[in-house]
Amino acid sequence: MALQLETVALRQFSTMGVGGLAEMVRITDEDTLLRALDFAETHNRTPFVLGGGSNILFPDEGVSDLIFYMQDQHVHYEAGQVTCGAGAVFDDVINTAVKRGWAGIECLSGIPGTAGAAPIQNIGAYGQEIAETLVRVRAWDRLTQAWVDLDRDACAFSYRDSRFKREANRYIITQIQLQLTPGGSAPLRYPDLQKADLDPSDLRAVRQTVLQIRASKGMVYDPFDVNSHSCGSFFTNPILTAEEYALILPRLPADHPVYPAGTCFKLSAAWLIERAGIFKGTRRGNAATSQKHSLALINPGQASAHDLKDLARWVQEKVRTQFGVNLQPEPLVWGGL
Repeated sequence: MALQLETVALRQFSTMGVGGLAEMVRITDEDTLLRALDFAETHNRTPFVLGGGSNILFPDEGVSDLIFYMQDQHVHYEAGQVTCGAGAVFDDVINTAVKRGWAGIECLSGIPGTAGAAPIQNIGAYGQEIAETLVRVRAWDRLTQAWVDLDRDACAFSYRDSRFKREANRYIITQIQLQLTPGGSAPLRYPDLQKADLDPSDLRAVRQTVLQIRASKGMVYDPFDVNSHSCGSFFTNPILTAEEYALILPRLPADHPVYPAGTCFKLSAAWLIERAGIFKGTRRGNAATSQKHSLALINPGQASAHDLKDLARWVQEKVRTQFGVNLQPEPLVWGGL
């Protein structure tokens, strides 16, 4: 069967709502993936793998790459183990796991995106990371031209990072496997969850509370709420070595939040942004920071990718000038900042 290519507006496949035209092929199974890769090689096209479009800023002019839209949405649940196709909506997977009473990913509720994208940046929120429950990733290795099954150690996870992110374009993830804990409890490490006085064994209540917290910050995508038309947190929390931290410490107010990160120190990107004078709802051209969270850059309706990049660079410069800290973008910014 011939591949079905279609021309699409990338803004329709992005939570940011920006992006020009591209050609796309929908990847429904591993056979289709291999045929699409052969087609791309034969026609000298560069493949680009797309999941939920919640962690990318596409360019206004569109892209010449051939978009591989991952659509395998099968999910299998057995004895606490969850096996997901790369195209499965990850929040739906969490919802079903919570209903079954399987603990391990409930605090990740509301994070947009697909299962296949979850390991790439080691998604995490409210005291949990996908690395904690991930058992195996199945992927096509474009370097060796072979299928590989990578366990947790082989994925080389760190804070919002993984082997897949560091070796961009090498692996195409088609399936992930998680090991959850039937009858387990949520960690409740995050202060807002601790304030809610939750029963850690009540996973449904934990999930609902996480969703409420995220929605209050515009971090649950809602087509009718422009404050959620973002990539979530646009910048990662800076992690500094002891030497780097000592160097900027004189420039930080005494009450600055700081958290241990192994032998390093983690600062709050949102705190740095607001202390640099960039508050919720700050507008620059057609782009803005969310009225609900200063760490989210949003498209209020007419913003272009150029507008959002300009805002991001301005935020970076303000924080760098005041504190000497370089904020790093969390989403993939096509063409870089």
